[in-house]
Amino acid sequence: MINKNDIQKTLATKIGISLSNLRKRNGLTQGKLAEKVGVDTETISRFERGATMPSLVTLQSLAVALDTAMADLIGESSSMPNDQTRIVCSWLGGLKSADRELVMDMLKQWCSRLRQDK
Repeated sequence: MINKNDIQKTLATKIGISLSNLRKRNGLTQGKLAEKVGVDTETISRFERGATMPSLVTLQSLAVALDTAMADLIGESSSMPNDQTRIVCSWLGGLKSADRELVMDMLKQWCSRLRQDK
């Protein structure tokens, strides 16, 4: 049976870590992010600590304020192939063309090698 409390705690922790990293990457304090989203600074602190989880509406507001997708706040933990593809695409997005080609070549080689090992 699925333990919803464990899932909620894990998700709250993932969101908190992602939120903190994205906020810092955007050069925002907790107070400034709170102001942009329309919540108290302590609310942002609780989210980042994983003590509470934002509602979907607040999660969307956070994503907009941080110029990112809601999925980026939830974290990169899905085992679904389509989700993993989106994650890899997001990693490649910030690279120069030559660097993307290098990563794609390496990924292709690793996948070929792993298929051979089966």
